[in-house]
Amino acid sequence: MRKFVLWLCLSCKRYVSRPAFLLLLLFLPLGAWFFRKEETRENGIKIAVFAEEEDTDSFDQRLVEKLVAYQSGSEGMFSFYRADSLEGLKEDVAARRAECGYVIDKGLEEKLADKKLRNVIRLYEAPSTVAGELSTETFFSLMIEEYDRILFLNYLKEGEVVPEELREGSKEADWLSEAESWYQRFQQNGSTFHFTYRQEEPGGRLPDSTAGPAAERTIFPVRGFAAVFIFITSLYGAVTLGQDERRGLFLMLPGAQQFFCRLASLLGPILLAAISGMGALWASGELGSPIRELWLLLVYCLFTALFAMTLKKVTVKEGLLCCLIPLFMVGSLIFCPVFLDVGRYVEGARWIGKLFLPYYYLMWF
Repeated sequence: MRKFVLWLCLSCKRYVSRPAFLLLLLFLPLGAWFFRKEETRENGIKIAVFAEEEDTDSFDQRLVEKLVAYQSGSEGMFSFYRADSLEGLKEDVAARRAECGYVIDKGLEEKLADKKLRNVIRLYEAPSTVAGELSTETFFSLMIEEYDRILFLNYLKEGEVVPEELREGSKEADWLSEAESWYQRFQQNGSTFHFTYRQEEPGGRLPDSTAGPAAERTIFPVRGFAAVFIFITSLYGAVTLGQDERRGLFLMLPGAQQFFCRLASLLGPILLAAISGMGALWASGELGSPIRELWLLLVYCLFTALFAMTLKKVTVKEGLLCCLIPLFMVGSLIFCPVFLDVGRYVEGARWIGKLFLPYYYLMWF
């Protein structure tokens, strides 16, 4: 056991002294931190909004105010702001100060009431941007949310909901005003109903509820990249191990100790990659229970080391094993649920993914 730890420490020292490998270890957590910062930045994608109607009490201007206030206090993807004029909106889009811009034609409320749904909203987009397509759902959902209030009040006015004793004088107006305030209150406090979105993990499981609120989800697939990085590092370590064996590095050791010293030499770069992966999980906010993460990473590192040693024995030559590294890297990124679970859409892709160790690691989460 003492020699195992000694060889493990010497192996780690050997790989850390290589500047290129050290840069790779630092690249993953720094990249995860950068992507998290970009995803959670407060400003978001800037989108200009302009309404041709000048009346501040009109539906058009209220919609603009709703869009501008949409980003306040939240960390969404889009940030709407009011443009001073139509020409100013066009200039902002052309200069890429805004990714796109929405122009609301006059009389939007009347056009919606008459079901004239074409050519009521104009969209100006900057070249080579997809912000218009992405923001359309947000824009129209907020528009319908504002228009629902009008439909609600019209239903109360035109229907038989208002009691007869309240239809005289100012009583009806007071009753409608109170109904509107209750409508807005129940719309904002979420007491009527709400939707909870939970990202489904690979394999159809839901996220670990014990992870707590600190475990955030990001668009950047940091866990998948960490799994593939550890897996590829094990293959790279196996190539180096084969070269050490050819130089006779382990010949002086007793037969019982040769296997464990080889394993320790191979585990050195794998554990360093695991530390880099843990740092990336922490930097991206996806680090759940540290004990569980550490335990699963250690088991995964051991299996990747045994797999790499077995593959080295099968291939015999280090050059052939080195040529297989791109194949395993590309196969892991495509067939394992790193970017998406291809097995849901392509028949047989899930079985191909099971040939790669990152698939089994990602199934635990």
